[in-house]
Amino acid sequence: MPDFQNNSFFSEVDSEKESFSFYLEGKNGLEYVEMLSKEEIKLLEQMEDYVSKRYKLDLEYATKLGKLHEKFTFNNNVNGNLKGSLIEKAWRMYITESENKAISISNLVKQLNLQTLPQIKLLLMSKKEMCGNFSSLKARMDRDFDVSAEEVNRLCNGYKDSLKKASVTKERLNKIDSKNLKDWQKEKKNFDQTSQRLHMTHNEYCLSIAAVNEHQKEYHKNLVPFLLNSVQDIQVEYVEPWKEILLSLQSSTSWCRQEFIISENEIQQSIAIIKPTDEYKGFLNSYNKLPMPDTSYLFDDRLVSDESVTSGLTKDTIAVNDLTHKQLVSKKNKIEDDISKMEESVDIKKKNSQEEETALKNMQADKNNNLRIRVDQRFRYHNLNFEIEEVKCKLNMHQVQLNIITEAIQLVGENGPPCYSALLSPSSNNENDNDEKKRRKTFPNLLGRLRSKNEINDVNNVENNNQISNDLSDSSESQISYDQPIESLNLSPWFHGNIDRVTISRLLKHDGDFIVREKSDNSGTNVLSVLWKGSIKHFILKANDKGLYTLEGESFSSINALITYHHERRSVIQSSTGIILMNSVNRIFMDGDDYIVPQDDVQLKCRLGGGHFGDVYKGVLRSKQIMLAVKTCKENVSDVIKKQFLEEAEIMKTCMHKNVLKLIGVCRDKEPYYILLELCDKGDLLALLKKEGPNFTQMRLFDMSMDIARGMAYLEQKQIIHRDLAARNCLVTNDYDVKISDFGMSREEDDEGTYTIQTTKEIPFKWCAPEVWLDTKYSTKTDVWSYGVTLYEIYSLGQQPYPGWTNKQAREEINAGYRMPSPAKTPLEVYELMRKCWHFSDIERPSFSDIINILEKIKLHIFKMNFFK
Repeated sequence: MPDFQNNSFFSEVDSEKESFSFYLEGKNGLEYVEMLSKEEIKLLEQMEDYVSKRYKLDLEYATKLGKLHEKFTFNNNVNGNLKGSLIEKAWRMYITESENKAISISNLVKQLNLQTLPQIKLLLMSKKEMCGNFSSLKARMDRDFDVSAEEVNRLCNGYKDSLKKASVTKERLNKIDSKNLKDWQKEKKNFDQTSQRLHMTHNEYCLSIAAVNEHQKEYHKNLVPFLLNSVQDIQVEYVEPWKEILLSLQSSTSWCRQEFIISENEIQQSIAIIKPTDEYKGFLNSYNKLPMPDTSYLFDDRLVSDESVTSGLTKDTIAVNDLTHKQLVSKKNKIEDDISKMEESVDIKKKNSQEEETALKNMQADKNNNLRIRVDQRFRYHNLNFEIEEVKCKLNMHQVQLNIITEAIQLVGENGPPCYSALLSPSSNNENDNDEKKRRKTFPNLLGRLRSKNEINDVNNVENNNQISNDLSDSSESQISYDQPIESLNLSPWFHGNIDRVTISRLLKHDGDFIVREKSDNSGTNVLSVLWKGSIKHFILKANDKGLYTLEGESFSSINALITYHHERRSVIQSSTGIILMNSVNRIFMDGDDYIVPQDDVQLKCRLGGGHFGDVYKGVLRSKQIMLAVKTCKENVSDVIKKQFLEEAEIMKTCMHKNVLKLIGVCRDKEPYYILLELCDKGDLLALLKKEGPNFTQMRLFDMSMDIARGMAYLEQKQIIHRDLAARNCLVTNDYDVKISDFGMSREEDDEGTYTIQTTKEIPFKWCAPEVWLDTKYSTKTDVWSYGVTLYEIYSLGQQPYPGWTNKQAREEINAGYRMPSPAKTPLEVYELMRKCWHFSDIERPSFSDIINILEKIKLHIFKMNFFK
């Protein structure tokens, strides 16, 4: 925070004890200052009204006095009996002096109208602008804190939900009969997944609590005092001009008659005692020292009360294990990157602040600058320094989280994170308690032994791994045969057939993720692909001379048995690397999926349009008699293309929101493949804007904008990047509800919240953020940029962005700082939102949840006042 006492232009404030921040430390101090500004504005408005009326009255008096004099003019050559009369001479002097008074009053009135009244109007206008700017900064600061607080509540609720799911899956796992191995394995996988989500949510909750407490500290320690002292400095700037206005008013209305002298002296004395340093002492003494709010966010102890589910989770402590370690490392890297960007931003802003400070000092030395220019310069200086404090606040919040994560990761050491399953404390109350204990011995306990630090991470400890394999063979579990009747490999959910390397990289996201696929050379050879320590390893699965398949240890008569054995036992498949098959990545839309629909149940009607993979039709689902949209995939295309076609449905399958297009099903029993979607009769938004847009009210355009924001906020929450948000990819129902559609380019975020493509041929340049052009990296913030362009499409009624420009021209101009102008009749606040979406730095762009809050406030402040008619 700038040192007020060490800068010459803050010399009016004699000491820290006279500053707003000293007296008004409490959060409510900002409200009191806001009330003070509003009361001063009312006082100025009263002065303006009075002086305006006084001017009219004085002007009328001077005019009538002058006209009265005209009726009593005298001839200088007096004749008759009055010649030489002293009485006549006195009377003549009186009339002459009355004329002089009328002239003097008229001159004073002109000064009142041409000088004093404009000064009052200028001061009033500047005061209102200052009050508005202060209120805006205060609202922004409060909004940012509310977002941090809401994040804690959101994560707490998410924690409860994850805890509930983990409890349910744990209970189901405990109830499964030990003889039913297949069901136990399936339920164990569900419990692993829910436990991983629980542990990750636990960490996010801990980090958000640390961040919001740091935000609260920064709010009261730095942001509030800085804003209070900034507004005080600007407030003090108004005092001297206000004093000059009062002196001008006194001078312009003084009559200099004896009966007015006492009154005039009183006025002069009351004006003379005005001092900028004393102006606000009464105001400050009224409130003295306000108490600081004492609110801290605490971890809800009830969340970790069920130890059978939350083993290994401790209040206020993030969990570092094999479920969360990679996520924490990735988050640490992203936080470090964000901190670096913030520090760079602070350095730039500090340099700009120094330039503004120099300009302000020069302006203070030049007394010829008018009040408006001085105040504007002062506000620019303080606004820039306030932005620095805001970035510092966010930086400190990030630093707190970074410290927590770094300390936790450092405690792991070189042996790697512990296995979470070793932390479980299972319990069973069913009738098969003995069998349950037996199963726990053969599966979870041995699982923990197999995945202990020394056995997994010490690549030289081959003998130990072999010994454990022998232990397993001698255990009661050895009676369970993995060489069961051989099933077709196509029936295994983790078998993906022939897929390309790019798809493999997309499917395998976490260490231990694996799939089995056909080798790309069409030889029919099968390959096991596993992600381990950040890189993908490939193992060719070929039978030996005896027809058996082997990775490390035992041999099996089928690939199914081999993979099942290593996956369920978490046994090392390569001693030199310690690779373990942790999580199978399954194919989408397996037989038995509720979304699988027989193609014969679908009747195609008229063609609606074309797409990347094929045509789009209007159709009927016969079994349910509902109308739908049918996207088709061209026939006789490769398996890779078919998989890419179904990937859109895979993403949509998880989405259930009013403003996101609903998936009804897929048809994959014969070609061509179908994706069945809900039907939106009004078609795409772009065509509708061009057709019906001129008849739309501003409220309808606003509601459409809000619908898209809500849909995108939902995708943001699910960590789905759309990558192709535009009016053409939004559909409209008969009720004019807008739904996000066309997920053909959508992808799930990686651990760093980004998705990188290998080519630029698919990029819709005029809708894309600069970072997409530079390194083809997508994130939710690139979707935010696209939302700003979509807003432009809506309010321009379907106009092409950057009309008449090539992609190259648009790219060059945007990089140079150009942003599209506001479409006609666009509310100022909506255009400001567009500009925020188009911030060059993705960190400075709002999230979609922020955008919804902004739109809600726009709706409250504009539409409620009948701004649009």
